Amino acid sequence: MKDMFCYIAAASNHVNLGFCLGALLPDPARALEGDGKKMRHIKFRSERDLERPFVRRYIRAAFEHARTS
Repeated sequence: MKDMFCYIAAASNHVNLGFCLGALLPDPARALEGDGKKMRHIKFRSERDLERPFVRRYIRAAFEHARTS
């Protein structure tokens, strides 16, 4: 996981977009779920959830954090 900044995990009722160092990311939309030491995820239950405007910001922030760490 050292080289990853995010992951996608499918479950029966939703899909998670996870961030390996999500606990270190800013969360102004309070969208990150999870209580582990490092990882957090955003849950998608429908295709409409993909259109939430903050999703791209979280992906960019995770990428930038991984790139500069």
